[in-house]
Amino acid sequence: MIMAHGKKEDTLYMMSGFTASISIAPLDVDAGTWHPRLRHISKKRMKSMLSKGKLPELKSINLD
Repeated sequence: MIMAHGKKEDTLYMMSGFTASISIAPLDVDAGTWHPRLRHISKKRMKSMLSKGKLPELKSINLD
């Protein structure tokens, strides 16, 4: 995530500097983690993505 500070001039924000930070995600992600990240997609679509290898960290779909 990049955060910036700036001053609004008309409809634009003029940036004065940047501060970078890094977020670290846990390695043991589950379907409950991915579900909100993917804007609450359906279980069916998550299974489709899993079968196509689009969610490599995820081993199975289990949404309770």
